[in-house]
Amino acid sequence: MTDAWQGYPCRIGSHPGFVTYNHSAAQRLAQLPFPFFAGFRVAFDAPEEDGFPPTSEHERLRELEVFLASRFSPDDALMVGRTTTNGERYFQFYTRLARAACKAIADRAWDLTGYEVAIAHEEDPARTTYWKELYPDEDGWQAIRDRSLERALQDAGDPLTEAREILHWAWFGSADARAAFLAAVAPLADLVAESEIPEGRFRFSAKLRHHGLPDSVSVHRVTLGLSRAARANGGEYDGWEAQVCGPAGGDAEPATAAGAGGRGP
Repeated sequence: MTDAWQGYPCRIGSHPGFVTYNHSAAQRLAQLPFPFFAGFRVAFDAPEEDGFPPTSEHERLRELEVFLASRFSPDDALMVGRTTTNGERYFQFYTRLARAACKAIADRAWDLTGYEVAIAHEEDPARTTYWKELYPDEDGWQAIRDRSLERALQDAGDPLTEAREILHWAWFGSADARAAFLAAVAPLADLVAESEIPEGRFRFSAKLRHHGLPDSVSVHRVTLGLSRAARANGGEYDGWEAQVCGPAGGDAEPATAAGAGGRGP
């Protein structure tokens, strides 16, 4: 199976972070004979104020990642993640190699990149690091969907520099739950319409709108609040839609985010 990677911004402790994880590993890890988790950690020479690496270190970090991945054969290990936060990056693997072999790989990385690489090595048969630290929670899934729609807009030629109306949908099991949701999200978005369908688990919908930029960072400030409020009231946030605007301000067909029920990327 080909590796399939996804990434999302998050908070790690009190710091901003970004997790990139191997989504396809979710279907393979239980069957792979890798008893150990191995993490390789490096500190940036000159981190930015937000704890992320400066542009001047991007190429070295990429070289380090390529080197680490190349030291393991498919029979030895599977890379499952890369986490960046607080001036450090972690490269994460499951492996059959003992600590001494992983330490030798880390020591060799110094000669190649000039980064001192620390390692963590422990038994993890339940794949706890993958499921608890890398695999996205509900907030992470929302960030992934927001980034996916951002890419769709960019692929359509949208520079994402023009503020516009952005529409949102949410569904609930009762009118009271919907009303509580609307009260909670009033500072974030305005109600456009309410509707009801005859049957189903979620019969009561709300269509909302806000005005802003459709890049993933800007829109996530709204979708995060909407999705959390929907879940808090027993419902589901069902995505957002924005008109495509070309470089000259021309409009095209709207692009639509994946619905809340689509848990995968």
